[in-house]
Amino acid sequence: MNPQYREGFNPAMPLRCERTLVTFLGDIGPWSKRVVLVGGLVPRYLVGSVQKGVSPHTGTTDVDLVIRLAVEQDFATYKTLATNLRHSGFEPDQHSYQWSRQVDRARVTLEFLCETDQVEAGRIYTARQHTGSGFGAVNIPGAQLAARDFAEVEVKLNALTAVACQESRSKLPAYSLS
Repeated sequence: MNPQYREGFNPAMPLRCERTLVTFLGDIGPWSKRVVLVGGLVPRYLVGSVQKGVSPHTGTTDVDLVIRLAVEQDFATYKTLATNLRHSGFEPDQHSYQWSRQVDRARVTLEFLCETDQVEAGRIYTARQHTGSGFGAVNIPGAQLAARDFAEVEVKLNALTAVACQESRSKLPAYSLS
C-alpha cells in the first residue's frame, strides 16, 4: 500500500475483504476452481503472524483475483459467472473488471486479472464480447504463473450471504503480484 494512504487506512478493511473473498468463492460455483488470489490480501496468509517488533503487513482495500479464462465457445459460460456475482450481491463497477458490494457500510471491490494474447498488456479483455455478461479482466503478462504456483490455504470466516459456504478453501499464490 502506498505510504501516503496508510494514515487513513481502516484496519477493518482486510477482514471485510476476506469475508468478501469467502462469499465470492462460495457463490460462484465451478468458477471457484478457476481463480487464484493475488495482491495485497496474500501476505496475511503466506506470512501468518510476524515476530515481535516487526510491523505487520498493512492490508488491502480490495480483492485481486487472477482468473483462468474459459476457452469454451459457449457464450453462457461468462453470463453464468456474471449472474452468480449479481446473486451474491456484487454489482459491476465503472470498469468491467471490477465488481463490488457493501460490507459493513464499506464498499469492497473485486478486481479480475487475466493473461491473454487477445488484447495488449494493461488493456481490459472483455470475455466473449456481445454475450451480455459484462464481465472483463485486465490483461497482465505473467498472471497465469499464479495459477501454476500457489499454496492452498483454508480460510474460516462467515460468509456475507446464506448461499456461500461458512468456510472456504482459497488458492493462494506463492508470491504477490502487487
